[in-house]
Formats: sequence, structure tokens, C-alpha cells
Amino acid sequence: MEPGGSPVGVSSRLLDTAGPLFDSLRGARWLARQPAALGAPGAHRSRRRGTALEFTEYRPYRQGDDPRRLDWRVLARTDRAYVRITDDHAVMPTTIVIDASASMAFPQPSMAKWRTAQLIALALAFVAHGEGDPVALGAVADRSVRSPLRTRRGMLADLASTLGSITPAGSGRLGPMIDELGGVSHGRLVVVSDFLGDEFETLARVRALAVSGAICYAVHIVAREELSPADRQSLVSDPEDRAVRRPLTRATRARYLANFAEWRGTVRQGWQAAGASYVLGVTDEPIDRIVRRILRPVGNRA
Repeated sequence: MEPGGSPVGVSSRLLDTAGPLFDSLRGARWLARQPAALGAPGAHRSRRRGTALEFTEYRPYRQGDDPRRLDWRVLARTDRAYVRITDDHAVMPTTIVIDASASMAFPQPSMAKWRTAQLIALALAFVAHGEGDPVALGAVADRSVRSPLRTRRGMLADLASTLGSITPAGSGRLGPMIDELGGVSHGRLVVVSDFLGDEFETLARVRALAVSGAICYAVHIVAREELSPADRQSLVSDPEDRAVRRPLTRATRARYLANFAEWRGTVRQGWQAAGASYVLGVTDEPIDRIVRRILRPVGNRA
């Protein structure tokens, strides 16, 4: 990937742009749709029950229960043995994999898809960081850029610097980046892309991760110009393969719109079948609205 100007200046501008977005999301919660795997103490309910301070319920003592969990006050008052059931809480490692291939630079010169993807990634990192969750980021194109899991102060500025240094170019594979970042099998995985590449390999990885307990999200970035192309004759080309060119005329526009709608449906079904929540984000939509759809505890909503 090519540097997009001065990384320091670009990251500063990106953080400035994201500032109002962070303000609108302050206090937002990204609660897990299922209990988190056991890990360091955090904001999310853990799969382990029994040793934390947060009381959930009583149940009668059974042979083999830890006597330390007996509620002695209840025993003294009722002469019946009950154990206290509590919920442990754990962190939810959050891995964001963002597509930085050439098609994400559409449309020129605004690069609206890439700008939307950058802000979504930063907003999700902001919410996760606010809950004490470690965040990792990977960007994929001709060359990959990765930032490992971390929670330290200044993490958002580091991620903005990483994202701000990238100009979408070429093509890349999202699947290997998921493996390289690691820490996904017991946490969250968010894939932000226009999904115009061959993602069968990625879907296979996501399916396996979802089975192992990971919570997966597909954030599908679509430009308004792709949904409503100009009603005039033009010659369009594939940004990742300039040899592929198609005329777009009034006669072919209706067919394009039908095919594009059908393809979006196929993408959505594929990710949902793999066990991921699917969210569609259009470039002219307020970013905080897209992010709040991702944060919803009920998945599989567009």
C-alpha cells in the first residue's frame, strides 16, 4: 500500500473528523450476543459462573459443589443448603479487518467508501476501548498493515495513524489477515469491505470461527453511486482489473441495478449462513447510524 501523504498530518485530520462521531457514541455499549470466553476481567458476561461478585441466583446445594459457594446466612436461617450463582465478567478481544483494495477508493476523487470504512473502524475501536476491550486492526491490499491487540492509552491515535497512512490499491485476501492477527476465536471479528473480491476463503474461516465461539460481523460498504449510477452513457471499469470494462447506458442500467441488488442479497445470505451479523452501510448515511446497527445485540440485520 502506498502512503497517503504525511501519516502524522493525515492521522490528525482523521481523528479531528472522528471527534464528533466519538462524541455521538460516548456511552454506547457493545454488549456481546453471547457470553465471553474466560479471560481478564472486563465488561462482558463470561461463560464461567460462580466466583464473581455479581449475584445471579440461588440453587440447592448438590454433591460435588464447592462448599465455599454455600450461603451460610440462608443455611442458618432456613436449615437448607443453597449455593450462590454469580456471573464472571471478561474482556472481549475485538479484531477489525478492513479491506483496502482498489475498489474501496471508489468513487474518485472523494474515496467515499474508504472514508466510510475508516470512520466505522475507528468508531468501533472507540466503543470497544471504552469498555476496556483490547482492539487489533488489519488492513489488506497489495501489502498488509496490522496492529496487534492492545488497550493502552493512545491506541485510537495509533489506529488513526495506521488507517491514515493507507491509500487503497491493488487487491488482497482478507482470510490470511484474520489468521495473522490471532485472538479471534474467543472474541469479536469485524470485517469491513465492499466484498467485491473472491471471499469464499474468508467465509470458510468465519464459519469455523463462529462455530468455535467467535462473534462475527460483516460490514458491507456500498457507495451511493453504485446504488444510483448516473443516468447517462459511460464506460465503467473494474478498479482492480482495468482490462475489465463495460458500457453503462440507459438500456443496460436497469439490468445492472437488478444484478447488483441480487448480488447484495447473495453476499448477505453468505455471511449470515457463515454465522455472522450482516450490516449494510451506504456512503451517504450518517456513520453513527451504521455503527449503532452494528452494536445492536441482535444480529443479522441490514
